[in-house]
Amino acid sequence: MKAGPDSYEQQRLVYNQLITWSMLGVLIFCWIPPMTAQSLFKEGEDWYTRRASGADSFRTSSTNIDKAITAFESTEQEEDDGYTPQPAINLLQAYYFKGIYTDIDGSEQKRAFDKARALGEKMLEQYPQSAAIWYWYCKNLIEWDRMHNLWQTSIDRTDGKMRNAAQQVIALDSTYQEGGGYRLLAQIHYETPSILLVKGWPSKDEALKLIQKAMKVAPKNHANQLFYARMLLHFGRNTEAKTQLQHILDMNPRDSHLVEDRYLKHQAEHLWQQHIEQSGEEE
Repeated sequence: MKAGPDSYEQQRLVYNQLITWSMLGVLIFCWIPPMTAQSLFKEGEDWYTRRASGADSFRTSSTNIDKAITAFESTEQEEDDGYTPQPAINLLQAYYFKGIYTDIDGSEQKRAFDKARALGEKMLEQYPQSAAIWYWYCKNLIEWDRMHNLWQTSIDRTDGKMRNAAQQVIALDSTYQEGGGYRLLAQIHYETPSILLVKGWPSKDEALKLIQKAMKVAPKNHANQLFYARMLLHFGRNTEAKTQLQHILDMNPRDSHLVEDRYLKHQAEHLWQQHIEQSGEEE
């Protein structure tokens, strides 16, 4: 039995509808922008700016910073040659923030700093002239050092790697992060244990000189003021330290660095209570 004209017309209509829907599907697919490295980077930046959302102290949830990290890490998959400098710098910052300012446990902290160290060493092979990469690599390496015992860090010679990284920041850009290289090197000198006949370079006197250089670069930087106060207290210069601590205690935390500034204030309060109040020099 042959199909009639009406049957042919129905088949033609169905065929035309299929073609129309197929073309519409192609247009929709082409219209939706792909998740390129650039869009992933922007997504990471957006989450990073919201890293302290909901924080009521100097600690916050890791939810938003984890989303920033995921976006920044994904840029490597979209770039032919891996990370370019800026996404890598942002990722190093994000790892540091997660390890210091979020409510994660010690094992997660260690993973964050492990990732940061591996990324920093990889990126420095490609961009050895980047003061920013050296700086954030060093910041994370200092925390990596804290997470391991003295035997492990001595075998790894982490102290020398930290010192070299801070020196590289100073050599490349002594003003980066408002004297950040001087501040890091001062911290390394102050906190690195001096083992007789093994090391001779850590020096509290040198730490004081270095943080004074950072203060010359940026005397109003609260991180500089905090470490300068710590060094002044170490040398018994409590009256001068009190002035620096007061600057920090009087500040209003910035919206852009909410938990970071709150943490600086927390540290300043601790030093004040430990050294100023107990010594009777509060007035």
